[in-house]
Amino acid sequence: MSHFLANILDPPHNVYTEYVAAQTLQRYFRGYITRKHMKFLHKKATIIQSNWRGVLGRKQANRVIKNKLDAMYQKFYDKSAIMIQKAFRGFYVRKYVFSFYKMKEKLNNVCIRNEEVLHF
Repeated sequence: MSHFLANILDPPHNVYTEYVAAQTLQRYFRGYITRKHMKFLHKKATIIQSNWRGVLGRKQANRVIKNKLDAMYQKFYDKSAIMIQKAFRGFYVRKYVFSFYKMKEKLNNVCIRNEEVLHF
């Protein structure tokens, strides 16, 4: 026991050894704290990246839905326009282009000419 007390009470003998031991302990402790902090930062960075990918994914999903909805509306409007155009063109042709009475008169003239040619 006296040897133990002598080593503790004799500062010049143990100063360098204690200094090196303290440095080693501090180095290991600081390394541990740094590694722990880096692990913490890595986890938090992963969470941030995951959230950001979620934001981008939702934006892309909304964009795809909007594009499909726009395409669906465009298809509906195109079909509606085609139906309106079809109805108008039929009306216009019946009203102004094709005349049933003119066609009937033309066919009668053709029949008369055919009979003239046959009797000639």
